[in-house]
Amino acid sequence: MDEDADRSQGFVVLETNYHVYAYTSVSFQVVCHQHLICIPDNPLQIAVLNLFVSFKARFPNMIIGTLTRDSVKKALVSGITADQIISYLVTHSHPQMKKNNPIIPVTVQDQIRLWELERHRVKGQDGYLYKDFASMNDYEVVVKYAKELGVVLWEYPTKRMFFADASGRVPIRNFIERRTAL
Repeated sequence: MDEDADRSQGFVVLETNYHVYAYTSVSFQVVCHQHLICIPDNPLQIAVLNLFVSFKARFPNMIIGTLTRDSVKKALVSGITADQIISYLVTHSHPQMKKNNPIIPVTVQDQIRLWELERHRVKGQDGYLYKDFASMNDYEVVVKYAKELGVVLWEYPTKRMFFADASGRVPIRNFIERRTAL
């Protein structure tokens, strides 16, 4: 009976090629009043898998799918983290997979995390690039003022350039005009 309990808990097989095989009904049967009863599909587990797995085929007792960049990114956009996906796969892994160490292949774990990092790699921000300062002193004075305002997003001192948030445009421009009027 312990083996049956394991099967009801673990139903996902994940391969290093990102293929996912999910057993959607328990592979054991119960005899009740001389009738054979099969445990039916679990719609909740199927729905959860559908959040981050691209389904390819569905059979009465199995779903075949693939973890893809798009399917994982869809989950990430919905607020699910890479660690939550990995944790779900570990928790619901098939008993045969639980014999592996680690349970989920490292390459798959790393790729899921990389897909999550891709979302945060580049962020667009409205702002202004300040460059072509006549001297290093002029650059340092203006960038110091911009830092005091808390609007500097990026700076490259050796090229005398910095990028400031759009909210700092007017105060920085006024500061530069006051300095050049002196």
